[in-house]
Amino acid sequence: HQTLSALLRKCLESSHLDYEQYPSQILCLAEYIRFVSHVEDAIKNREGLVDLNEKLLLKLQSLTYSDLSGDPITQLKATALILDVIRQREVVDTLIKNRASELDSWVWQKQMKYYSEINDALPHICHCTIRMSSAEINYSYEYQGNQAKLVHTPLTDKCYLNLTQAMHFGFGGNLFGPA
Repeated sequence: HQTLSALLRKCLESSHLDYEQYPSQILCLAEYIRFVSHVEDAIKNREGLVDLNEKLLLKLQSLTYSDLSGDPITQLKATALILDVIRQREVVDTLIKNRASELDSWVWQKQMKYYSEINDALPHICHCTIRMSSAEINYSYEYQGNQAKLVHTPLTDKCYLNLTQAMHFGFGGNLFGPA
């Protein structure tokens, strides 16, 4: 836990994506924390969502034009980041289409949001929380390896929303099983 937390702290302080230094899980988590911060700033700014969407498009172009053909692990990391940026653009498009102008609007509250906090007593550790609707869950830093990323769909969002709310109320859930 402390090693991944320390890596997240370092990754958040870095100004560029270092595929060699960080596992995919940490790269994606750091990018989602940055994304949430940018979206919340953009919502407060009112016109900032359109600008943010343009920046995400440029980021997507940068990631897709990079030559990462040599190393399969680096390809997995880049693919995970590409899928995340595509998802982030979908979120921003939804916010724009629904004219989200407040942080407490439902269209933003129903998104899975990642936040980081630095504890002064343990400055090398980064505490991360996940918020979705009324739920707030501590990120557990369970190592996930460099595996293929799950593609987000509207059904994925509904499952995450239901599972986070169940966990918030002390229940559990499972995405596997008979339909």
